[in-house]
Amino acid sequence: MDDATYRGPRKGLDHIAYKNRQSVSDWEERLWQRRLRGELPDPRDENGRRQFRDQQQRIATLRGFARRLHEGN
Repeated sequence: MDDATYRGPRKGLDHIAYKNRQSVSDWEERLWQRRLRGELPDPRDENGRRQFRDQQQRIATLRGFARRLHEGN
């Protein structure tokens, strides 16, 4: 086999690795932008923790309500 046979797969894997790094970088940038806009609660501050707990309680309440509706009671 010649060298081209061995370079082909490696070049493909390098391209996939590059695309994965680019995708992760784009995701991190979107996450950071959302954080700057205040769309994500900061779990480190008490206000963010309170927001998260309130949302968890609301989900638990709605889950129970949905279960009762589904059962027909």
